[in-house]
Amino acid sequence: MKRPPRPTLRTGYSPGWTVRRRRHRGSDPRARIATPPLTPKVLLCESDPEIDEQVGRLYHLELENLRDGADIRREAYAIARRPELRLRLEQSDELVDTLAGHVRLRSKRRRGILRHLSNEPDLAGLPFFLPPVPPMPKGAEWEGVRLDLHLGRLIDEAEHVWITIFYTDYGWRPTSKILNSIQMRAVLAIKAASFYELNRNTRIPGRLLPGTRYDAETVARWLLGSGYFLFADSSSE
Repeated sequence: MKRPPRPTLRTGYSPGWTVRRRRHRGSDPRARIATPPLTPKVLLCESDPEIDEQVGRLYHLELENLRDGADIRREAYAIARRPELRLRLEQSDELVDTLAGHVRLRSKRRRGILRHLSNEPDLAGLPFFLPPVPPMPKGAEWEGVRLDLHLGRLIDEAEHVWITIFYTDYGWRPTSKILNSIQMRAVLAIKAASFYELNRNTRIPGRLLPGTRYDAETVARWLLGSGYFLFADSSSE
């Protein structure tokens, strides 16, 4: 079977984990932010109703299987009857097995979903489709506050994560007052090994003892000041 041509290599940086999608107060919290469909243009093939229908079914199958380590290859390959779509699934699953990461966390990667390929180094292995949008926090303390969403990454698990945020006089910060290690890795979008090393060296401020928890206010002020440069270097290790 002839392989379809590979997409053109990116010439610039992807917005990646710094992308934020705005939600307006008063909107339906159950509504999902529209995810750009995986069009035939992405697969570099001609558009037709058959492939659009199969991609749509793969999208809904993925949304129904968001649990850690979900293996939906059997169902996905049954849906992907078109050779170019089946090939893309095979390439995606190959990345799940070959991308580096913490052994314990790699077992949480899902199989049978469409992912960005290795020719997009800043997105390689991450799912094409974004997860469902979480509900925005409610209550008197959030009245008049500008709420938003930050698209974080769990690199070792190869997943996107939505993080609710709000804007302050110094920038944005998570709505949670305390962040655990998983939330911290998602916000910073770094590998677990880099995170553990930086944590051992106490290079992340705001740590609360005992355990690996962090004060979100302290972290946000530091992150928006100098932390981005530190973690940009760490994530590329």
